[in-house]
Amino acid sequence: MENRAFVALVHCAGTLGLNMLIKAPLTGFMRYKQGSFANPEDALVAAKGDADEAKKLMGSNEEVERVRRSHQNDLENVPIFMLLGLFYLLAKGNGDDSCFCARFHFYGFTAARVSHSISYLWFKSQNMRGISFMSGLMISLSLAIQLCF
Repeated sequence: MENRAFVALVHCAGTLGLNMLIKAPLTGFMRYKQGSFANPEDALVAAKGDADEAKKLMGSNEEVERVRRSHQNDLENVPIFMLLGLFYLLAKGNGDDSCFCARFHFYGFTAARVSHSISYLWFKSQNMRGISFMSGLMISLSLAIQLCF
């Protein structure tokens, strides 16, 4: 691959995809660990067939919801960024200046999303999470605005 910006987008897509793919099974793991299920059949299995116990296992748990919300936030932001990044490469991907700009946006967004996940799941820091989210949003907006002009 000769286009360094495209290679950067591919690397970022892999990183962002891995970040998202980890969260689906992590949500399931947390449901079993916390004993908090969204589906009656899952609760029934965890309760070893005891329907009364299964009813007690149904409901929300903050630790489970934290992972689920982080995953949902990725699902809302990463696909839009990937499309904008691809369109940016197609429209403006020629030249050293656009290559540097593209890579700056791609790696910046990826760092922001990984930071968002870490702050959401481990540090539980609203400030760090907010800064990470806004950084990623601003980068996506920057790509979108550049595509308009």
